[in-house]
Formats: sequence, structure tokens, C-alpha cells
Amino acid sequence: MKYFTILIFIIFSNCVYGQASSWGDFFISIEFEKDIPVKQIEVAYYQSAGQNIERINFYPDSLKNTIEISGHHGFVVGASFPVVVFSYKERILNDSNHNGLREEGKIEVENLYYLIIQKDSFSTSDEGFNSKLKFSNEKPNIIIRHKNINGKIKYNVSNEPDYFLPTNEMRISNRLVKVQND
Repeated sequence: MKYFTILIFIIFSNCVYGQASSWGDFFISIEFEKDIPVKQIEVAYYQSAGQNIERINFYPDSLKNTIEISGHHGFVVGASFPVVVFSYKERILNDSNHNGLREEGKIEVENLYYLIIQKDSFSTSDEGFNSKLKFSNEKPNIIIRHKNINGKIKYNVSNEPDYFLPTNEMRISNRLVKVQND
């Protein structure tokens, strides 16, 4: 009977799993180079499984050329923070030569800046985080990775050029949620 009970317990434990989840506040401060107009920037995030943003706001500061994002979200422990997308549109001069036909005039271009955070909950005010997040047109992708070393979180922040968009590290979906400016 004792072996039968142990066998039932082993079979049952293989069918059941647990999943830890939590809620938390986040605060992210991001600087932009001077040629990027923060007053024109729109903010959005990809809705993804394992993350539920309940409240999110952003505040542009044109004097410092920064944007602060804050909010409250629920997450499954281990899921990455949603990918945050900053964008602004501009009209530029189109001076292209396509198939021998010269096209001139202005075209509208949407500039995209991606913030990819490989951690379930994150704030730039977290203990141990001492990097400055800064977007530029030459390096419009910021990737924040982390390691847990002896119970302390060590962050690795990299700014990547536009040709380096690590789609294998991005949790994106078909739903991009626009954040309202408060």
C-alpha cells in the first residue's frame, strides 16, 4: 500500500504544475538625443501573454528631452516586460532614383525606438541599476538583460543600431496598445 501511495503521488505530481505571479509598479526614465523631439513622440507597448499592464502613463519633458513612463502591472514570474515602442513621424525630402525615374518631394517617415527588457518587473530606480537609458537615431534599440549573481541582480544595458533588432528576444504580438499622454 505504501508503494502504491508513492506511485499515485508521483503520477499526480507529473500532471500538476504551479505558476508564480505577482503585481508591481514600474518607473522608467529615458533620455533622447536633442534631435529627437520628445513632444512629438507617441508611446505604445506590445500586449503579450504573461504580462497585464493595468495602468500606464508617460510624461515628456522637453527641457531635459526625456520621457518618464510609470504604471502598475501584473506578470508571470520569468516573463519579459512588454516591448515598449516610441515613435514619431516626420516629413523628409525624398530624393530617390528608382528604375531610372527620379522622384522628388516630401515623404512621411515614422521613426521607431524599441525598449526591450528581459525581466518580468523593472524600474530605472531599482537597486543596482545605475545605467542611463538614452535613445539616438544611430542606436534606436535599447536592450536590458539581467543576471542573478548570488542573490543580486546585475544589469547589462546595450544600445544597438537600427540594423540590429533582436526579434528572437522580443515578445511581440499582433496587438500594439497606444499609451495616452497624461
